[in-house]
Amino acid sequence: MLKTCLLYCSIYPENYGFNMRHLVMRWVAQGFIYEEAASEGYFKELACRGLMLPDGQGTYQMNPMMRNFLRCKSCEDDFFTCSSGITSESACPVHLLCIDEYPVDDGGVRVIDLDWSQVRTLVVFKGAGSLPFEKLEHVRVLDLQDNYVDPESEEAFWDDHVKDICGLLRMRHLFGLGGVGVSKIPLEIGRLQYLETLEVVGTSIRELPVEIGALKQLKTLDMSINRRLTELPMEIGGLQHLETLRIRETNITKPPWEIIGMLKKLKNLDVSVNEWIRELPREIRNLHHLETLDLSRNRGLTNIPGEIGKLQHLKTLNVSSASITRLPSEIGRLKSLETLDLSYNKRLTELPREIGNMQNLKHLLLCGTMVGKIPREIGGLKKLKILILDGTIIALVWEVGQFSELEGVPECIRQAWKNGDLVSELAGETMSYNKGDLTVGTKHMHIPPWIKQYFNNLLNLDIRICKLEEPDLKILREMPNLCLLRLRFVVVPRKPISISGKGFPSLMVLVVDSRVPRLTFQEGAMPKVQYISFEFRFYGGLPNEDRLSIKHLRSLGWLEFTCNKWYRGAGSSPFISAMVDVARKEAQEHPNQISFRVSGCEDENFPANKSAQVGEASSSGTGEIPRVLHCQK
Repeated sequence: MLKTCLLYCSIYPENYGFNMRHLVMRWVAQGFIYEEAASEGYFKELACRGLMLPDGQGTYQMNPMMRNFLRCKSCEDDFFTCSSGITSESACPVHLLCIDEYPVDDGGVRVIDLDWSQVRTLVVFKGAGSLPFEKLEHVRVLDLQDNYVDPESEEAFWDDHVKDICGLLRMRHLFGLGGVGVSKIPLEIGRLQYLETLEVVGTSIRELPVEIGALKQLKTLDMSINRRLTELPMEIGGLQHLETLRIRETNITKPPWEIIGMLKKLKNLDVSVNEWIRELPREIRNLHHLETLDLSRNRGLTNIPGEIGKLQHLKTLNVSSASITRLPSEIGRLKSLETLDLSYNKRLTELPREIGNMQNLKHLLLCGTMVGKIPREIGGLKKLKILILDGTIIALVWEVGQFSELEGVPECIRQAWKNGDLVSELAGETMSYNKGDLTVGTKHMHIPPWIKQYFNNLLNLDIRICKLEEPDLKILREMPNLCLLRLRFVVVPRKPISISGKGFPSLMVLVVDSRVPRLTFQEGAMPKVQYISFEFRFYGGLPNEDRLSIKHLRSLGWLEFTCNKWYRGAGSSPFISAMVDVARKEAQEHPNQISFRVSGCEDENFPANKSAQVGEASSSGTGEIPRVLHCQK
């Protein structure tokens, strides 16, 4: 069956883009496969083999060499016939006919002269408006693809053509009926008693006739991108075999929820890009068989009701590019959900803990949201394969390391999860990892040794500690790629911490958060540090005039003293004032130009002290904030 599906793909003209959903629907219509889910598996297998390639625009194209080979093979097997390849010798009755974009070869026959009565499937890529539809008396599948030509063209599609099509009483699938020249669906549509698929897209129609309710075999109704369509007839609610309804991008003014609620067998519902979507009715819970719900790009949609948790068969929920502010805890009851797309909901700030109950969730998309932390309960998502975040996610929790199939999990976390003792030790750890940045929220007495063992190649480290002694400094200074170090002291150091002239080969930014910062730098210390920030709090100790010895920081260009936002008056502390005065004097004597900032005061810029310059001083101290810090802010 995979071979048959592949042969069908060669029906597309060269460089023609097609998407997965459109193709698998046609495979099902031809009877190659009975379920769309299986068809998607075939599609992905062909794509993995390189037989069809993504074009970067959300669609695929056939490999040109493979397409040409398959066209020859299709001709040999009499699988389908293309108008561009018909000659007088081969102009026999055909069952699957493709009207493609290519001119007829020399010695060919005119398309209009073919025997149309034997055609069972007609696929049209060009010139649909000039075809004799009234002759297709045995057609089962009519696929008009994207025949949206200029209305002034002789090939344009008009209402008269639609009326002719409504006379094809044996037709089961009608794809791609569209074009701005189509302004109405005739009453004769009700005559198509065998119709299972009706796809009407990109037309000028304003309403549907009530006769559409006579299509009792209809399984798929697609009315997308009909921007003048203002309402749906109530008779649609009587289509009890309808499984798929798409009304994306319409101008419907009266929400058709009552009609939708009558469709008891509905599996797929697409109501994306509609201004009338401002809320989901609680009656959504009655769609017990729903598997796919697309609510994307509905800017007026701000919340999802808890009744969503009643949809026990739901596999895909797309709420991207809406205005969702919160998710109900009941969303955790969606045990069958495999894909949850919350991308670009810019007002969404958190996820409910119950999200960890979605045992079958494979894809979780959060880019473009304001979610700042992933709940620890994500550890319950054992089948998670894809977790898409962006820079706003500051906390990728430790628990993601246990997901053996999750794409994008750093190898260091995977390796750490193989250490059973470490997993037990970190069971209660508040820790996040994102693109080389590690934040350890739980306080530690010292720098934990597992940082050296599993996270030695970090770019940024943010950690809370009680003490910083020589063994701790040794771990930090031997981290080869560490660019930014943020030390949050839980306890005020009793004496200044001395930073030796060893290590820290890549460190550019040092941030010290303490009630009072106590550091001193030895000659050659932190050779690439350009920016140092001390964030202090209220401290009632005695004044201390210990020198920082920043003259030994040969790349320094920026020195900052920032008062914690909860202690605005801390800057008046005698200890802090004395320390700032000492640091200001050192900045004035530094061989580099120094930008000096104290919260609550005007910025100061001190030119390079040429008399203090030595051969080892760097010219990189320019007073500019290093790029790595811009990324953090």
